[in-house]
Amino acid sequence: MFERFTDRARKVVVLAQEVAREIPQPFITSEHILLGLMLEHDGIAARALRELGVEQADVHRKILESLGPEEKVPLSGHLPFTPESKKVLELSLREALQLGHNYIGTEHILLGVIRGCDRVEQYLPVTLAEVRNQIISILKGEQAPEPEIEVKVVDQAGHGLDSLNSDEIDLAVIKLLVGYHEAGTVSTKDAMDTIKKLL
Repeated sequence: MFERFTDRARKVVVLAQEVAREIPQPFITSEHILLGLMLEHDGIAARALRELGVEQADVHRKILESLGPEEKVPLSGHLPFTPESKKVLELSLREALQLGHNYIGTEHILLGVIRGCDRVEQYLPVTLAEVRNQIISILKGEQAPEPEIEVKVVDQAGHGLDSLNSDEIDLAVIKLLVGYHEAGTVSTKDAMDTIKKLL
């Protein structure tokens, strides 16, 4: 599952481990993950919470007040996840799939925390629906519109279409369609239908 994590999502896991060591506690809980999400300031999760009026300092204070006494923490090696925090990460994958994403970002982990942590209402004054709607709004705003570009087909010598004969134009268009298909811009069916018409 971790291979699907974005760089920021992986950083959140590292930050959660650092938070656990600082408290200190010998395992990574959902609370540590939540703090890691808020510490990754550039992530969509932290941005969504800020825009909903959630203060990092308040969440940090509430979490510290709720945690048990300090415990001995190993000086090296990775700290284990609790069963609940493992469930949170599994839910983050479900949230990503539900939103139609093939990656797991900080926003998906946040949704996983809210769904999987029974104590989250103690720390966050927002609902799952409010956070999900805010995340969707942010994601829509970050989707850049398709640029309007003028495509000019040229041959290897740099000549434009007006300098090519009919067969050369057909070949150039086929190469262009193949390139678009490889880039994911044109579906296989559309590319093949167009190429068949030219042949």
